[in-house]
Amino acid sequence: MTPSGIVGEAYLLIVSIIVLAGFAAVYQSSYSSISEAVRLEALDARERVEKRLVIAAVFYNSGEGVLEVYVKSVGVRGVSLGEVQASSFYLFSQGRFEHFRYSDSGGAGTWRLELVSDSLGNGVLDRGDTLRAVLKPSSPLAEGTYSVRIVMPTGRVVEEAFSIGGG
Repeated sequence: MTPSGIVGEAYLLIVSIIVLAGFAAVYQSSYSSISEAVRLEALDARERVEKRLVIAAVFYNSGEGVLEVYVKSVGVRGVSLGEVQASSFYLFSQGRFEHFRYSDSGGAGTWRLELVSDSLGNGVLDRGDTLRAVLKPSSPLAEGTYSVRIVMPTGRVVEEAFSIGGG
């Protein structure tokens, strides 16, 4: 083989190594991104399982014009009141949709909370504890079927249907 042929093959070998190194770097970066996404999704799923709430009861107090939603913690870890306050409440039916923002004011379109039971006395909604969320609709609720939905900051959705007046 001639010296120019050897040099040409050496150039091809060097270019091939550089291209393969580039592919390896891209693959490693993609692998790391996918690995991190899977890890974060697993942590999110764990949080959703550990911090679970259920709606135990819904009561419409027509005299006061408020909807009382009793929420029970059934997860293995407690839910802080800050996390509950950061949750969103929604009320909807066939012809109605209303979003409630947290506020102690008790004004229309707001909700407030009070701990009904606090087993450890720590101000946290621990397993088995119950809170009462008091929602103030902007107008009285008519007879019919409604749904109340809580969306927690973790993305967990808790929903319950209820009827007013046998609807």
